[in-house]
Amino acid sequence: MDVTGTLPEDLEAELKAELDAMDAARGAAGVSDDYLRFCEQVAYAHTRARAAIRSAVSRQPVPKNVEAGSRLTLDEVSLDEAVLMTLLEDIARASRGEDQVDQVRALATAARQEPGLLTRLTAAATLGDDARPLQEAARRLGFPPHALLFMARLLARPFLVEARLRRGEAAELDVRSSDTRNGRCPTCGSSAGLAVLRAEDGARRLCCLGCDEAWLAPRLMCASCGTRDQAELATLCVSEGDPRWLEVCDACRRYLKTIDEARLAGYTIVPMAEDACTLHLDMIAEKEGYVRSAL
Repeated sequence: MDVTGTLPEDLEAELKAELDAMDAARGAAGVSDDYLRFCEQVAYAHTRARAAIRSAVSRQPVPKNVEAGSRLTLDEVSLDEAVLMTLLEDIARASRGEDQVDQVRALATAARQEPGLLTRLTAAATLGDDARPLQEAARRLGFPPHALLFMARLLARPFLVEARLRRGEAAELDVRSSDTRNGRCPTCGSSAGLAVLRAEDGARRLCCLGCDEAWLAPRLMCASCGTRDQAELATLCVSEGDPRWLEVCDACRRYLKTIDEARLAGYTIVPMAEDACTLHLDMIAEKEGYVRSAL
């Protein structure tokens, strides 16, 4: 699929970087080619959705005097049912595996029968602190709650990224000296999706896979439960010296994939591509009894 020339220049460049990073990992040990193909198609779908969102909100005023580190509001995110439906249909075409295809198609059918459903689900899954509306929707639609949450977060991503960008450039957030007790994104509230150790000083940068925010956080802290008890924190790796490994917490049994930038000299880290290319680390963590924080 080629959409070159039909996208804003910055979106085209971001898409190319993400696809190039995934392509570079193809064939490497532990990298699922089938899963990479799905992620590539989702990357195309997200990019097209971002272009549509820009067109839809181009006449809206740009947020002013937004406090650094404040959460996005529903008004800022500007969810659009038509764009959500198109994105869901694109994801349905990219889906692989009978169960996944059936679930996406069932959600699309429900959305056609119930106007506004995707907007409500996406809002509840991303910006709401109350999980009950999503759980109730999962029961009513006959969906596993985790599957519906995953799908709603997948639909929300382009809206969250564009809402963050409309706020304009800001200095990188640094919560290392604060009393923060978890690794939730300060902009959209999603759990940290990856950690990157900065090459120049080893500082730990947490990356959000929901809105693409990144912020500096304490090096020795569980990004899920916030514990700083080193007796509860450990690492799992495939081999000694590997630039990618797992940080695990025995207090909450959660894990976070971590990348050491210094061991990847000359390599540009693209968080969404890194997440797609490290599925084998997710499998290792699950085999050891750890679970990932809900995105």
